[in-house]
Amino acid sequence: MRAMRYIWLCALAMAAAGVCQASPPKLPPGEVALTGAEIKAEGISTTILRLQTFAPTRAAFARVLSSAPLIKLRERLAKAKADALAASAHSSALAARYNRDLSLFNAHHSASAQTLQDSRAASAAADSVVVATTARIEMIKAALVQHYGPQLAREAASLDSLQSGNARLVSVVLPPGFAGAPPAMLDLAAPDGSAAPAHLAGPASAVDPSASGRPFLYVTSAALPQGLATTARLPLAAPQPTLLVPASARLWYAGERWAYVALPQGRYQRRKLPGHSIDGKFPVGAPFKVGDAIVTSGAQLLLSQELLPHAIATACKDPPECDD
Repeated sequence: MRAMRYIWLCALAMAAAGVCQASPPKLPPGEVALTGAEIKAEGISTTILRLQTFAPTRAAFARVLSSAPLIKLRERLAKAKADALAASAHSSALAARYNRDLSLFNAHHSASAQTLQDSRAASAAADSVVVATTARIEMIKAALVQHYGPQLAREAASLDSLQSGNARLVSVVLPPGFAGAPPAMLDLAAPDGSAAPAHLAGPASAVDPSASGRPFLYVTSAALPQGLATTARLPLAAPQPTLLVPASARLWYAGERWAYVALPQGRYQRRKLPGHSIDGKFPVGAPFKVGDAIVTSGAQLLLSQELLPHAIATACKDPPECDD
């Protein structure tokens, strides 16, 4: 009896001295625990999950077009209109002259028949010039419609902005499988990373050979460089409050996407993310909730720690003495 008591007291003494170290409490699958010092040493950081206004989008190819052909057409149209005004004024003057000569001819032949004939021919020639300039105007307008669509051809303000260089014309190719109508507004990716809003100007007459799909023309006031190949974001739904996990929180394990959520007492829980991201973010629902602390730095280290074998550590010469 005394020997058993001695062994028990000896075991207590060794445990108090740290000679035998029992295994840590077993955590549920998908969880890992770290001390405060370990968290600081590993540089683990988190961000708080909050509702954000979010609208899912889809990428589309876009290219900033040259405005030179448009400017040339508008210059031709302006010249044709000026020629038409001059031709109309000349025609009116010759018509008035012919009418005066006709009156004089009818009044006791005060004007000769030759004079009347000459004024009639001049008036008819002037009328034909008016018809020709009017036809030229309509042909240029038809070319505008053909190349830029009826909507843009009617928008004088947009045409003026494009011609003055205060706006840019952009071809956006709706990707195959996008069956919906082209959005009235969309965002273009600018070279500095910002979003450049653009409004629909109508269908495009020419297809960009570098992309397949349905081409449409958009106008933006952003100073995008001519020829820039960029991305347009096509909105797929109306904006709504959504929980979004940033891409920096994602980690791969067993062919799935995961993110760690910080729990009390230095614990972290691994949770599965949706199969795909939208605009670099993961829209999530339960078990994620508002206020969750999502690990955005150090997730891979947490996974490595979680997958470590947690065997009993012992410094005893006789391992059975350290059994739980």
